[in-house]
Amino acid sequence: MAADDETTVYDASGEAHEAISDEFVRPDLTELCLMYNRIERIEKLEGLHRLQKLNLRANRIREIRGLESCCELRELELYENLLERIAGLDGLCHLELLDLSFNRIGHIEGLEASGLVRLRQLYLASNLISEISGLAQLPALRLLELGSNKIRVIQNLENVSGVEELHLGRNKISKLDGLACMTALRVLGVASNRLRSLDGLEGLTALQEIYADHNGIEGMGTLHALTALHTLELSSNQLTQVECAPLQALEELWLNNNPISETSALQQVSQLTRLKTIYLAGCPLSKQPTYRQTILALAPSSLTQLDADILPSSRTPPPGLASASEAPAASSAESGPDAGPSKVESHAEAAQCQRS
Repeated sequence: MAADDETTVYDASGEAHEAISDEFVRPDLTELCLMYNRIERIEKLEGLHRLQKLNLRANRIREIRGLESCCELRELELYENLLERIAGLDGLCHLELLDLSFNRIGHIEGLEASGLVRLRQLYLASNLISEISGLAQLPALRLLELGSNKIRVIQNLENVSGVEELHLGRNKISKLDGLACMTALRVLGVASNRLRSLDGLEGLTALQEIYADHNGIEGMGTLHALTALHTLELSSNQLTQVECAPLQALEELWLNNNPISETSALQQVSQLTRLKTIYLAGCPLSKQPTYRQTILALAPSSLTQLDADILPSSRTPPPGLASASEAPAASSAESGPDAGPSKVESHAEAAQCQRS
């Protein structure tokens, strides 16, 4: 058991407590951490009017209750408990972070009428949620985590169009419909779904990071307008070519375990002047004896990492392999609209859930 010098923080995590006892409850507490115990009920918090953070992660709690007096609460963590529904949050108007991941929640409810007008981060990963709903009265929401649920359709996000991070990995989503309203979105996680394309992202020009690995994505063309994109994770898809020339802000490009077999499929990579990292391990191309030399000759000088290998700060193309900038121009027979660097039909997680 530990309290800080001003007795505002109390931590009794991992001590096999079966209940919230009187010794934990002090009127001057601002933080109470009781993770990894055996607590079954939220109780005895009536006098904690200054409490700002309550962490009850990994207990045995089945119901959210007993928080009426915690009117200054900013963060509530109930990750990995036994909750089946969202309730008991009324009056927590200062709440900014709510983590209910790894529970048994089947529906998003109990939020709209609770007055959570300052809630910025909502984590509902690894529950039993099949429908996105119940988000209408969360005007300050900026991060929404719904990974590892049973969601098939992206919908009902019109009232949370200010969200900047949306995590939907490990669901059953087959199309990226329903995102047109999310114009503030900077980070999108849709790894491990059932996607065949990235159609539906064309208008989300604020996007900076996309995590869409472990799908069946066959093309990247719809990303051309996303010029702010700096991280693109498309490993374990069905890409055979890589259309990336318009993505001039790109720094991280993950393409490992795609059926990319020809160097010509990567010609547009040479135009990414800010590219620092590229992963191609597991592609048929990576099995070729000259794989490393070929990619280094093709890649821009900004590249600092190929797969797991950190590259020397200064590098020159191996003998016999011209760099991309020194490569001879294609002959007229090869440089028509269907050949050369401008032709590449492309194919493009947990996320990582920040908190799951």
